[in-house]
Amino acid sequence: NILVFSYHRTDPEKILVKLTDFSLTRGSTIYQRTNYASSTVNMFPVRSSAPEILRSPNDRQSYTEKSDVFSMGVLMWECLSKGAFPWADESDDDVNRKVLNGERLKRPRCAQCSDELWTIILKCMAHRTEDRPTFVQLHQLISRLFPNRIPMPNRAAHYAILQEQVNVIYGKTW
Repeated sequence: NILVFSYHRTDPEKILVKLTDFSLTRGSTIYQRTNYASSTVNMFPVRSSAPEILRSPNDRQSYTEKSDVFSMGVLMWECLSKGAFPWADESDDDVNRKVLNGERLKRPRCAQCSDELWTIILKCMAHRTEDRPTFVQLHQLISRLFPNRIPMPNRAAHYAILQEQVNVIYGKTW
């Protein structure tokens, strides 16, 4: 989910969005049930989930910023693929097996997907969590890739503050 907290048509410094999952769409067919009916986390989006989520969907410790970065990589792939459904020709079980075996979505065939951008997307979808960037690092990588864009110097700092607030609120339960 992408939540838009504030939007301004001409001033990007006044735009604030947050990527999140508040379980609002858990009834969707893109979610797969786990075998543990008594779990509070018994559905998850298989096609955009990180390997650690696929391995242990009921382990709340698996749901981290780095698993969100993996999902962000899938979201970037979806954007460059003009909204294509990830792994469209595969069953959930096949997606699960492929991702756990280190396979990733194929590079979209479009002019916007440069070698540099694809490298960033692959970093987001790295198999090991420690090989993925944080969201602040991801912002820096993308900013270097598009140096002529309208600068947003406070965005990374603002995200760090929001992330700290989330950690304070949810730190002990996640």
